[in-house]
Amino acid sequence: MSKDALTTQEKTHVEHWKKTGEPSSQHKRLAAFEGSWEVTAKWYSAQNAEARESKGTASFKSVYGGRYLEQTLEATVFGDKYEAKGLLGFDSRRNQYFNSWYDNLQTSLVTSYGDWPDGSNELTLNSNHHIDSLTGARDAEGGRVTISVGGPSHTISWYEWDPEGKREYKASEITYTRK
Repeated sequence: MSKDALTTQEKTHVEHWKKTGEPSSQHKRLAAFEGSWEVTAKWYSAQNAEARESKGTASFKSVYGGRYLEQTLEATVFGDKYEAKGLLGFDSRRNQYFNSWYDNLQTSLVTSYGDWPDGSNELTLNSNHHIDSLTGARDAEGGRVTISVGGPSHTISWYEWDPEGKREYKASEITYTRK
């Protein structure tokens, strides 16, 4: 047997990887986000706080044969340049959608997993490791992200818990309108 030949076990693993690594119908649903967008972002510092609004642009680009969507977002937030990147996809092994997000306002990588039921226009993702930027406290419940899809626009909303951990509130909302 040549040193490059695969064992039976290795062949089984490779076939499984190939099968679960192929884009599925769930990946095709993500194509609705592809393209260039104008964005309006609203930021809330607390429950019932007045929204701070900013404008910017974003793009979603399909990568690796439709397996993932890379997002790049640029805006002005509180008078400063805001840059963010995200990766949206479907994990065939977990059978869940996921999103990762990082930006120039923090040093954390925010990851979320969730579901997008057939026939629904809303993808809901949950994060279990949100850390409050003011107190450093880790939220027991984490954060929640909803992505509402509809025609020439979609909205991504991020929800957090108040400092007492009693009430969820909308921390930000980004509305994307196709250019």
